[in-house]
Amino acid sequence: YCLGVDDRGFGIWRLRNGSWTCVLEPSVQAMENLDGGDDALEVVSDRNGVKELYRFDPATGRAWQLSNSRYGGTDYCWQGDTLWFCSQTPEGMAIFKAKAPVPVEVDLRTVHRYRVAEKLSEQEQALAAEPADTAAGTPHPYRKPAHLMKIHSWAPLWFSYDAVSSLSMDLSYDTASPGLTGFFQNDLGTFYGTLGYATHPDPDLTGEWRHSAHAQFTYEGLFPVLEGSFDLYDKGVGQFTFQRRNREDGGTSFATVRSDRSGPSWTGSLRAYIPFRYNKGGVLRGWIPQVSWTLSNNLFDNGTVDLLQGSSLVGQRNHLSLMDIDPGQNRPMQTVRGSVRGYWMLPTADSQVYPRMGIGAETGFSFRPRLTHLYTPVWYGYLYGYLPGFSKTQGLRLTVSAQQQASTGAPFGENSVNVWPRGFTSADGLAVARASTRQAKVTADYALPVYVGDISLFSPVAYIRNFLIIPHFDWTTFGGRRIVEGLTGKETASSLVSAGVDLTVEMAHFLWAPFPCSLGVSASWLGGPYFSTLNADGSRRPWSVELIFSLDI
Repeated sequence: YCLGVDDRGFGIWRLRNGSWTCVLEPSVQAMENLDGGDDALEVVSDRNGVKELYRFDPATGRAWQLSNSRYGGTDYCWQGDTLWFCSQTPEGMAIFKAKAPVPVEVDLRTVHRYRVAEKLSEQEQALAAEPADTAAGTPHPYRKPAHLMKIHSWAPLWFSYDAVSSLSMDLSYDTASPGLTGFFQNDLGTFYGTLGYATHPDPDLTGEWRHSAHAQFTYEGLFPVLEGSFDLYDKGVGQFTFQRRNREDGGTSFATVRSDRSGPSWTGSLRAYIPFRYNKGGVLRGWIPQVSWTLSNNLFDNGTVDLLQGSSLVGQRNHLSLMDIDPGQNRPMQTVRGSVRGYWMLPTADSQVYPRMGIGAETGFSFRPRLTHLYTPVWYGYLYGYLPGFSKTQGLRLTVSAQQQASTGAPFGENSVNVWPRGFTSADGLAVARASTRQAKVTADYALPVYVGDISLFSPVAYIRNFLIIPHFDWTTFGGRRIVEGLTGKETASSLVSAGVDLTVEMAHFLWAPFPCSLGVSASWLGGPYFSTLNADGSRRPWSVELIFSLDI
């Protein structure tokens, strides 16, 4: 006996004396694991919607159902009067055993009807019966470059995304700006990215707004994955010079002076990484080595201007007079960075915001080529993880990031990772890096999903799945003495803190962006001992409100 399939479905055939005979007419059901008993056959069928075990007597055509489970079963096996089988549970597949059941006689040819599916099949058959009215075009060569950037959707915001963070389940929000983002990809889906326009407050001119253009792309057609970005007019373009300021009391300080240059500013970056994945048993794990290079048209004159700082003849304090100029060469502002990231995560259910549990870590090194005598290279480490919340849908996200500037005698420090609390700016983070040689930041976020039922009222603008409240807390501490040209600076030890809440709308899509996304605001209270130093002129507000956005591409 064997199972066979034809255009009517599955059936059972018998081979005797070299000829085949059908003993169970084919019908629309999936049958498997045909086995022979003492006086009958046993077979697994999904005739009632799930896979159950049946006994069939080919001599009489009678059949009996031997199992009846909620999700059906597979791999049925007898051990005496005990029936063993595998079946699905909410936690995964499991092995079950049951006493020999009382057989229930059924008609194995009667199959559960799926009326919606049957109606759809009728429509497909009707369409297939219609004569096709097609005309073959003239063949022509396919040119890949002409099909690289096919824009398929857009959103009225500009934001940047990090594929490595998304891949390693490092879930966070990006700051968004009013503007426009267009999504594109090629025919094969190996090249994709965004083009956009943004308007945001000018980082150089208080009260002014800047208009900028942006582009991001990812190419997965090679190994490793290549990513690139380009920002135009995002900020002003500058010429930087290095000053050594000698005081009358014998002390020395150092400064960089920026002067505006004409023309548009631009910054480009290129990153290559290899995503090694070892997902198994429902656990997501892997490691990602990566290297990146960032270049801008800001220039730095690596020469030295020696100044004397003191009182002028007319009584001006902190007057600067020129002593000497050691001319140098203009170097482009660029950064090279290498790192490796690893992660181990349990999956995230549709009703959850964070993974049920998991941990990830990254360590790396960054430096400015040909400018390391002015800017210190930086070692950094980053640790993030997730813990269960008070309910199954809630969760806690914890991160620790730290960096240590190398002791090279360079006068200026900068950041390799984000070590400033939420609500503070990158300029604040640069001030912290200049004032200290080591920095560390700890953050905590607790996700509180609020489900009020799917809201389709705003379709097709947005389909709202739920709302999300995330209280957050950030604390940054820093310190260390800088040694420059044999001179030891003063110890700077202080901290910054912010606390607030993120309020977002979780959507299945947003306008013409056909991806799950989040849109909302992040409000933070700013404080800490070092806040008074940053707010020396009294113009800073002790709170911050930002537009945040995330997209699951």
